[in-house]
Amino acid sequence: MNKPTAVITASPSPMGGDKAYDSILLTLRMINAVIVEEGTMKIPHISLKLNQQGVITDAKTKQELQSLMDAFEHQIRKS
Repeated sequence: MNKPTAVITASPSPMGGDKAYDSILLTLRMINAVIVEEGTMKIPHISLKLNQQGVITDAKTKQELQSLMDAFEHQIRKS
């Protein structure tokens, strides 16, 4: 409860796991998780953004994830 939380969903579909995303946000809010501003992300077409080893190869996705992690780290330091 009351812990900084980030949410990332990924899916091979163009929706980026939107139903799972909505569901987990609802659950987290019910347990009073602190959803970090700029700490949520849906990644559509994930299979097109990874190489055979599962490493992210898409530059935009890498940057968005880094921004999310920076926001999350900032929130943790404030807590």
